[in-house]
Amino acid sequence: LIKDLINSEELYFQIVNMTAQMNEDLDNQAQAQKEKANRIVERMLAYGTVTEEERAALNSLLKVEHGYLLVGLNVVVDSYGKHRYADDREEWGRKVDRFRSALEAKTMALAAITHDSFFVLTKLVDDFSLLNFYTNVIQYANRIRKLAKSVGIPSVSIGISNQSPSLDDLRTLHHQAERACSMRVVLGLNKNIIYNAIDT
Repeated sequence: LIKDLINSEELYFQIVNMTAQMNEDLDNQAQAQKEKANRIVERMLAYGTVTEEERAALNSLLKVEHGYLLVGLNVVVDSYGKHRYADDREEWGRKVDRFRSALEAKTMALAAITHDSFFVLTKLVDDFSLLNFYTNVIQYANRIRKLAKSVGIPSVSIGISNQSPSLDDLRTLHHQAERACSMRVVLGLNKNIIYNAIDT
């Protein structure tokens, strides 16, 4: 009966189109969930608290579970790139916007602090080794730096917080990452700066 209604070539194209539509729907769902997680993180940073429903949603969206540690990174686009584009501020603004979009696509959760400063939340497996933890988080920070260069941002400074197993410490992680990143004026731009190393 189906053979009478549609030939095999038409059936193939129908299946391909349905698959593409399903993949697009899944991508849109994932993007909507990421945007929801970002909004909750921004509210937690701004107000220090969210509803229990939002906290449960964030735990679910980020899949924060036993065996993982959260770490915050404060990513600041360094100003000397902006000075290179002093005659074309719009182009510089577009580069920063592209960087933000790329960060949103590649990170677990992101909160924009200013136009050129971002708080990134990520999780790493807790293998009970500080050395492995910091090696992994520095590799992650270096991937962010490569991402910046891929969109034309020559330099970003990244402050790295301590680790925590709980979203309740989100503001503390942000404060630590921000404080570490503020040391770029002393230690130099375009570096990864670990809070543990400066907090003596």
